[in-house]
Amino acid sequence: MNLTQNGASTLIDLGEKYTHWGIYFKGSPSYYLDSKGGTLYKYPISEEWEPQALFTDNFLDSVIAIADEKYVNVIYNTTDAFFEKVLLQRLDKQTLKKIGDPLCLYSYLVMENRSSENTPVNLWAFKAHGKWNVTFEIGNFLHWVQVQQ
Repeated sequence: MNLTQNGASTLIDLGEKYTHWGIYFKGSPSYYLDSKGGTLYKYPISEEWEPQALFTDNFLDSVIAIADEKYVNVIYNTTDAFFEKVLLQRLDKQTLKKIGDPLCLYSYLVMENRSSENTPVNLWAFKAHGKWNVTFEIGNFLHWVQVQQ
């Protein structure tokens, strides 16, 4: 099945579960990114300084970040008054400042209480042929979104 949402992505249902992974960045200094209480933080590895808040959103269960040539791409699920969403927020690779508004990769209207059966989890991302590919699970189904921008 192919869908286009907001001209930004193509959605294909891949079926049953796959695995997930964590992220960190090597450099000077090395760090990892994680969310806590709706804020994305940069945490140092083997450095004695406080975590740095990068930006705030209504983060839910899954947040991943992966770097390419220009950006750190933060992919996360969130919710507003009506919709569950998977968003991609680009950060400048050097300063980790937000670049523009987040790109909506997937959204849907939740018709019942939020649960593990109807919430995107286990986000995974990779870049192939110059396009970002993002996978996530909803219930027992794996979804794949190819970012067109």
